Parts: sequence; C-alpha cells; structure tokens
Amino acid sequence: DDHQQAKKPVFSVSNGTPLDEKDSQLLTEKPASTVSKGAAVVEADSIDGLGSKTRKSSKSKPKIFFSYAWGEGREQLIDELYESLDEDNRYVLIRDKKSLGYKGKISDFEKKIGKGNIIIVAFSYKYLRSENCMYELAEIWRNSKLEPKNMIKKIFPINVEDFDLNDSYIRMDIRQHWNALVEKYKKNMESDPGEYLNYEKAKFICDQLDKLIAVLRDINFKSKEILSKDGFAEIKVSIARM
Repeated sequence: DDHQQAKKPVFSVSNGTPLDEKDSQLLTEKPASTVSKGAAVVEADSIDGLGSKTRKSSKSKPKIFFSYAWGEGREQLIDELYESLDEDNRYVLIRDKKSLGYKGKISDFEKKIGKGNIIIVAFSYKYLRSENCMYELAEIWRNSKLEPKNMIKKIFPINVEDFDLNDSYIRMDIRQHWNALVEKYKKNMESDPGEYLNYEKAKFICDQLDKLIAVLRDINFKSKEILSKDGFAEIKVSIARM
C-alpha cells in the first residue's frame, strides 16, 4: 500500500551518525491502533481532577510523565519536547500544567509520576533544591525499590541548565540546603504539628540524597542542544526501545 511504499526519512543521532533501519522505524511507524487527530478523550484513570486529554484510549498508549522546575527559561525545552511528542501521537503525555485539573491534588500527581515507567526529568539547579521536584524524584526512587538500575531504566534525563554534579561545591551546597530544610521543619513542628508531613518528605529526600546524586552522576545526560537535534530523535528512539 501507499504507506509501505513511502520512503522513510533517515534520522541521525547527535554525533551525525545515521540511525539504523530498526531505529528509524521506531520513529516513523505508528501503533496499529492510532486514531486520527481531533478525537480527544479524557484518560480513564484520572484521579481527583488529574486528567490527561489524549487522542485515543489511554489503555493502548504508553504514558510519558514530565518532571521539571518551572520558569526562567527552563521550560522552553520541555515545551518543545512535549509538542513534538504530542504531534507524534504515540503516547499519553502527562504534565502538571496540562494534566493537573482544577482542585487536583498535587500530592497525588507527585505520587503518580513516581509510579511512571517513562519519565522525562529536566534537571536544573532549581530542580535539585525544589521540594516538589525532589519529592517527585524521591517517589521515582522509592518506586524503583531504591535500586539504581531500576531508576535509570525509567528516567530520561535532560540537563536544562549549565551545572555539573561532579562539582563538589555544588553537591555540598545542595546537601546543606536539604539539611537546613529538615532542621527548619523539625523546629517548626514544636509549634505547628502540621509541619510533620513536610518534615517527613524533606527527611526522606535528605536521607537518600547522596544515593540519588550518585545515580545521577553515573548517567550520561548529554546537553539540551544535542538532545533537541533532529526533532528529539535520540530521546524518542530511547523511549521507543522501552
């Protein structure tokens, strides 16, 4: 048929090496059950206002979650990647600004990200100091059974800022930040028992921080400039191989 006879485009990875035929097919072939654009439905398992509008039943498409820090140019790459994946119409895309509905529970959303199997994580200095972002990462780690190989399989990291976790001063600053936050919540609990949940979250992050940083330092992130080439082909191939 016309689809089979059409010449498939050849994508290349970041170093200019053409992708092999198998990888090119991963990027160009659509799942057999893909439906046309415009047939939007709401994800069946939405909870407490958490929903994701998709062009087909969520049961037949893998879910991709996005974990990132807001603002200051950090979101531009996430916006571009989201739109590119959305155009591909192969996945259910779940992102807070688009999927967390009115009155949706942030804590449920964070836990749902933690249980995901495909998670785009946009790392930045702000991300590693953010309570919400790091709780999402901690939930991913918890649901990976605290095993580096399990976590590495789930996350697709992008370094959206120019910072290096191999820099001991950066690691020290991040560690001091979380130590101080734990102490702050611990002290606040003396007058406000409601701070216990914040303390519990910060304490878990603090306790696991060195292990998390060790996992991240062992991953070849590649720069945002490299990963965004060829319509994010390298990321898309990596996801399609899941």
